[in-house]
Amino acid sequence: MDYKQPPETFALMCDLRSCVPAREPIDDELLRWLKFSAASDACEIFLDQWQRPIGYVCWAGVDLETLCRLARTGAWPCLPHEWQEGSLALLLDLAICPGSFGIARGQLRAFLRRHPQGAYVRQDLLTLYNLDGGGGPSQRRFLIGSGEARASFSDLEAANRALPWAPALGSAPGTSPDRP
Repeated sequence: MDYKQPPETFALMCDLRSCVPAREPIDDELLRWLKFSAASDACEIFLDQWQRPIGYVCWAGVDLETLCRLARTGAWPCLPHEWQEGSLALLLDLAICPGSFGIARGQLRAFLRRHPQGAYVRQDLLTLYNLDGGGGPSQRRFLIGSGEARASFSDLEAANRALPWAPALGSAPGTSPDRP
């Protein structure tokens, strides 16, 4: 994608987000995520074959400490510098226009190849993913703010050094490491 100025990228993401039905309305937190993602170049616009925008993904480049804080307390990154503090992609929002997922799928896969280690949250579960681990793709899920994820930053750092990417946050009840 050609470089776009942050205000143009921000406006484009807001426009794309509004065309996706059955989603929560754009709130202050999402606006902040989109704004910081656009300003720190932590977003990617998906285009169709005619170079028209059909979706986007935005993320924050976080470190293990931020993921640990999110797992323990549910505290999301909220300051601009947190979008560039580490190399792990914390996926914040994904929007694809209706009827365009087939076209966007390849672009989403390319994004994941460029960001093979990261995390996302869905229904109060923090899912850490590693797409380039020795044994193939893997995921670990943790219930946010449950007290189950009591690992300290030093625990996460030790686990990260010992394995290719397996932070030891403590699995959420009823969840376990799995392979997609």
